[in-house]
Amino acid sequence: MAAALQKEESNYLRFYYLMMKVAPQAVRIKFNTEFAPSILQKTLYQNKVKLNKLKMEKVINAAQWEHLFPRTGYGLGLHDLTLELSKWLTNILQVKHHLRTFDCSLMICLLRNLTDIPIVDIHPDPNSTTAGANLSRLKYFRNQFAHPTDCTMSDEIFEVKWKEISETIQRIGGNQFKQTCEESKVTKLDENDKELLLELKNSKRKDPMPDGLNNINKEIIEEWKAEKCKVVETKAIKGLSRLVKEENIVAVIGPSGCGKSTAIHHIALNFNEADNYAIVPVAFASDLIQFYDPSINQIFVYDDVVGKFSVDLQLVSGWTTLSKKIKKILAKNNVKVVMSSRSQVFKQRQVRNIKIVQTTVCDLTSSEFAMTSEERRTIAKMYLPSNEVDNLKLLPDSDCFHFFPLLCQLYSRNTSVDMYRFFSNPVEVIKDDLSMIKEENDQTTYGTLALFVLFNNCISDGMLSRNEKFRKVLLEISHQCIMQSNFSEKVVESQLNSLISSYVKKVGCQYSIIHDKIFDIIVSFYGHNMFDVVLELAHAEIIRDRFQFEVLGESMSECIIKVPSHNESNYLSRLCKDINNGDSKYVFSNRQLEFKIFRDLLIAYLEKNKAIVDETLMDLSESFESPMLDVAGQGYCDLANMLIRMGMNVNARDQEGRTPLYRASESGHEDMVSLLLKNEGNFMLTRDDSLNEGESPLFVASKKGHKNVVNLFLDYDCNPNICTDNQESSLHIASQNGHLDIVKVLLSKKANPNLKAVHGVTPLYKAAEEGHFNVVKYLLEHRADPNKITADVESPLFIAAQMGYFEIVYILLEHGSYKTTNKCNLDGMSPLYVASREGHTQIVKLLLKKGAITKISSYTTLSPLHAATVMRHNEIVRLLLNHKADPCQCNQDGVSPMMAASQRGYEDTVEIFRHSL
Repeated sequence: MAAALQKEESNYLRFYYLMMKVAPQAVRIKFNTEFAPSILQKTLYQNKVKLNKLKMEKVINAAQWEHLFPRTGYGLGLHDLTLELSKWLTNILQVKHHLRTFDCSLMICLLRNLTDIPIVDIHPDPNSTTAGANLSRLKYFRNQFAHPTDCTMSDEIFEVKWKEISETIQRIGGNQFKQTCEESKVTKLDENDKELLLELKNSKRKDPMPDGLNNINKEIIEEWKAEKCKVVETKAIKGLSRLVKEENIVAVIGPSGCGKSTAIHHIALNFNEADNYAIVPVAFASDLIQFYDPSINQIFVYDDVVGKFSVDLQLVSGWTTLSKKIKKILAKNNVKVVMSSRSQVFKQRQVRNIKIVQTTVCDLTSSEFAMTSEERRTIAKMYLPSNEVDNLKLLPDSDCFHFFPLLCQLYSRNTSVDMYRFFSNPVEVIKDDLSMIKEENDQTTYGTLALFVLFNNCISDGMLSRNEKFRKVLLEISHQCIMQSNFSEKVVESQLNSLISSYVKKVGCQYSIIHDKIFDIIVSFYGHNMFDVVLELAHAEIIRDRFQFEVLGESMSECIIKVPSHNESNYLSRLCKDINNGDSKYVFSNRQLEFKIFRDLLIAYLEKNKAIVDETLMDLSESFESPMLDVAGQGYCDLANMLIRMGMNVNARDQEGRTPLYRASESGHEDMVSLLLKNEGNFMLTRDDSLNEGESPLFVASKKGHKNVVNLFLDYDCNPNICTDNQESSLHIASQNGHLDIVKVLLSKKANPNLKAVHGVTPLYKAAEEGHFNVVKYLLEHRADPNKITADVESPLFIAAQMGYFEIVYILLEHGSYKTTNKCNLDGMSPLYVASREGHTQIVKLLLKKGAITKISSYTTLSPLHAATVMRHNEIVRLLLNHKADPCQCNQDGVSPMMAASQRGYEDTVEIFRHSL
């Protein structure tokens, strides 16, 4: 459970909301009085030189500049200074630019530099209440939030500042803000506010990334820049660039060597150069949250996002757990995420279930993105002489290799190899070269390359200086090779440096093989020639991913190490060793576990040798790394049964607070859930991490749509109304996600259809918001109250009208929602208003037929007719006028709908008004 907010923290958050949420609304009112929409565009362009100077001085940032002068060709284009605001508004959904996107600091900046209002940087005299003093006061206090702080505020300071700023807001925006300020001071803070406080604390750090990691990343990026000059902008890279501009997260998939990493590195560099995106190379999902900086544009780059050679369950777990938090960050539109993955890894079941990484996928082998013959020729010209480029035409098989760019790069470094043979069968050519190295009289180079296999393609400078484990490995290799000198750290370092640019590269303090595809070949080669050494000494990840029993009878890639039947016991013995060495996570995520034959062999071996691993497994039983967690998540009931027989705890928790039962439910493993329930799996244990507090196994099964799992829990008398810490029930999440079958099951077990979550949201509201008509219909038929409103005074009818779901609006009205037909939310907007604003003509007709009021209410200045006029929805304008809407009734700025149409030059709309008079 997350700790409760301290009083000083609550004070800080309330004042933050006042400054960042309420104050901008007041400033916007003042801004609109100084810059009428009809002249705003012209004013900006008349002062573009002045504004550009402010941009150069970093007073206006890149994001703000984009809002002022969009590059889309709509709205504020240079080509037409007389283009009216109407064209900007009618294209808002396409270009996403509007004066509402002007943040508070930008509006104050424009008021300061383009009007006569004297706005200063210092705290003004407390007794001064001029427009300049009021705006200066807001500017000063907003700037305070940019400085490092512990995000607390004492009661005394809070009261003084609150009085000063709330009065300032009312002077700027009017008395209508008095109630808003008073409510903001006492409103209840919830779990979302705790998350915001944590985010604010993180954002106060000078740099979210440690200096050491920053330096490593700089070296990595410099390497990308050095390679950029030889990158050909293929249709794949151009298409990927378009995708990344349109979407905030894109995955690039394909076989090893096809250019996935090159493509995403190139895109990241382009975004850095064109739009000043900071490049952040990362590995874990949590890195995105940890290193996110809300004050700048960032592009996060993930190579092998869910595992290099096979699925890495730890990486998958991170993305599954943090998806909700990452979506919130991506929604802020100053972050891009590009990621690469081998196709066979990305298409595994565990990865397919992670919706956020599956959002937008670019497959480099698809017809849309596959390399053309002309592009291959262009790439070849970057590396090969013209005569050899011409000779490529004679190689009918060259196009079959998806790793063609890598082949050109490798061939350019070793042109003594027969070209035809190299491009026809590159894997064999590389293995032949390794064989020649092996056959040399001095096998020092052969032994050096073996180190990369044993240490999983990572040898650091630190390992070359008195590392005891490294020395033992050197000694073992020296026993396997004929060497003319002692195989010492110094000899290895010399060998590594001599291999740079042929087989080896060095980035920062780490040596690795030049490309993953080459590493695959090297692993296979040494697995065949040094099988016993690799099996005994290699990193546990190599053991997990690179070996496969021949008895499985499954097709193997050319880079897999085959395990013949006579070596099976040795391999299984190594797995026991890994368990005892603290690497059980690799054992119980072994890629061969998907085959029952392999699981049977492993279970028989572990039970036969229980004494060897029993103590270690019992130590793990209560820990974050309990094998029961991974086994349950993968659905291997036979392995789970074995662990249960060994006495392992079925209610262990991982670092995210998930139990085996939760993980099995999340993945939809019905048989595993049944097994755990029969063995005292506790369905009342909920997640206790900060991001998903209180989610039960039933909740996550309902969320993911696993009906049979939901039925199992209900058969075990699990309470269907158990809620998360945000008071969200399983019915809430099933309704939100449109899982009608689960909604039916939950209601049949007396789930409460009118239960309110935080902010007063009901299951019916959730279903209406997402447009799930059948769920809405079923809920209404089973006692769901259509007139329940949220804390923002929004009904299911309101949200359905806003989203444009006609059928849902209709059925809500048929089931008694007419009581909220004219109910306005806290912003004074009614269902008719939002439907008129969004252009939902049929919904407007229906609401009017059901008695919706067209006039401005007594406590707001928002009229449906004004909204329809501004958005130029002429058919709706006619409808409203036919239902007695007043074209002359003014808003708070004294502007009537008819005046608004005239100011914007909407001649057709003005004509409609004239005919109505």
